[in-house]
Amino acid sequence: MKASEFKAHGYYTICNGGGIEVMFSQANDEVIYRLFGKVAQRWQELKYTNEGRPYFKAHKTVYYLDEFMR
Repeated sequence: MKASEFKAHGYYTICNGGGIEVMFSQANDEVIYRLFGKVAQRWQELKYTNEGRPYFKAHKTVYYLDEFMR
């Protein structure tokens, strides 16, 4: 995906220097993220905890969608 095609649906601050933004697929079952300004190479499938909490992994870090701001 080109950086110009990325439309953020949510944002999570990691530090004062920036954070991670997510964009949902049309089916809302995958996300692609932009981490500190760089867009990921591929879509990440959403997974769910036993409690039904949606999350995805980026660079071995788990990000829960309920922690993102719109």
